[in-house]
Parts: sequence; C-alpha cells; structure tokens
Amino acid sequence: MGVKADVVRWDLGRILRSLEELQRKALAEALKPSTPAHVMTEEERAEALELLTSEDLVSRILADYESCGAVGEETNKLLGYFAAVSRKLARPLAVIVRSSSAAGKTALMEAVLALVPKEDREKYSALSEHSLFYFEGKDFKNKILAIVEEEGAQKAAYALKLLQSEGEITIASTGKDPGTGKLVTKEYHVEGPVMIILATTAVEVDEELLNRAIVLTVDEVASRPGASTSSSARARRWRASSPARSARRSTAATTTRRGFCAPSTSSTLTSAS
Repeated sequence: MGVKADVVRWDLGRILRSLEELQRKALAEALKPSTPAHVMTEEERAEALELLTSEDLVSRILADYESCGAVGEETNKLLGYFAAVSRKLARPLAVIVRSSSAAGKTALMEAVLALVPKEDREKYSALSEHSLFYFEGKDFKNKILAIVEEEGAQKAAYALKLLQSEGEITIASTGKDPGTGKLVTKEYHVEGPVMIILATTAVEVDEELLNRAIVLTVDEVASRPGASTSSSARARRWRASSPARSARRSTAATTTRRGFCAPSTSSTLTSAS
C-alpha cells in the first residue's frame, strides 16, 4: 500500500481511542436512571407539608411502620426514619443495626427502606474492596446506600468511611492504553453525599466506621414471638399514663423534624403518609 507501519499504528491508535470514548459515553448513558426524577405535584407537596407540620407526626410515622408489619422497636424505627430523611442534607447520618443472628436487624433495615422511594435507595449484599471507586456514572447523591451484612462490606470499609466523611471518593488507577500500549492514569470519581445503613452480627466493627455512625441495637427479647405485641402494649400504656410527657415529646418531635426536614420537602414524607 505504500504506507509506513508507524502511520498505520498511529491511525489505528486514534481510532481505538475514539471508540473507547464512544463506549464510555454509551456506558454512562446506560447507567443513567431510566425514569426521570419524580417531580411533586401541588397536591403531593401540600400533603407532604401537612404531614411535616402535623402535631402527631411521630405517631403517624410509627403507624406507617406497623402497617408494613414492623411492630415494636419504636425508638429504633424513628431513629432509622430520621436518619433516612437526612440523606437530603449536606452531611447525612450513617446507621449500623447490630444484633445476634435472626434477632430482627434485617427486618428493621427493610422496614426503614420500605418508607423510602425506590429511586432514592441502593441495596447490596456485599461490596468488594474497590467496587465503590469504580461506580463511574452511578448516581449516589442524596441517596441511601444499604448493605445487608456488614461482613460483606469489610473490604470496602475504607471507601465507605471516605464516602461518609468526605461526601465523595476519587481514585487514580493505572491501566494500559490500547492504542499505544503505554501505561496511563485514569481518574474515577463517585459523588455523594450518601446516607449509609448496614446490619451486622459482629461484636467488633471497624472503630472508625463506628465513630461515623449511629448504632441501633435490636431488642432481642422483644423480637421473640409474641413479645413485640406485648412490648407495644406496654409502651402504649406508659404513654397514656402521662399526658404531660406526651406533650413534651410532641414538642421535641416538632423541633427535631424541622431540623431534619426543613431543607427539602422530601418525597419520603409523601411515601410515609
């Protein structure tokens, strides 16, 4: 053909780089949400604000939990709910649900996630050491990252800690350029902030991760068959015995919900009503 080999290699390298760029764009497009973010109607917004400002907000949240089949563990359920709503804040909370095996930790996590819109949560059974770094194109911003078992994410503990404290993670990885064969460095970036919730049976959990999270311990006595109902009945009798106590709790709940929810009329409020 009368063309030098160096010229052919150069042209082929340019073609390969162009194809890689097209592949990267196609992959990023494929990872985008298939449905657009939900936009609240005026009716939904009014309903959410009515729930947000209602005097019995806490009672209504607990009633929604019970309608989902989650009975008892009222304090843990409320803490889990408010932590889930905090995903809309600049610095979301993190939650570790701890108990022995089959004591109800996963049920508590599932109950919290049930009150969160599907598009606002991502759940995994396990994460490998560098998996979070390579979620390029995956949108975690203002979402919940749920991990069923902490043991399945031990290798990813470093990335989880960074994502929780810094609100984003970035890694520079070295690979071979298919066009030139030379080593090149590529940067991967995953943006938060993200609310992290995970369950564990481990007695010892990564100390730095514990320092960044609220630890919820499941009442293993109440989780036994028949115990949850009696515990709820005792709690209702205790509340009814002190109207003044209930009034103080209602005032405190109003202050708390403003602190968590004022930045956004979260769709979580709509799903909880």
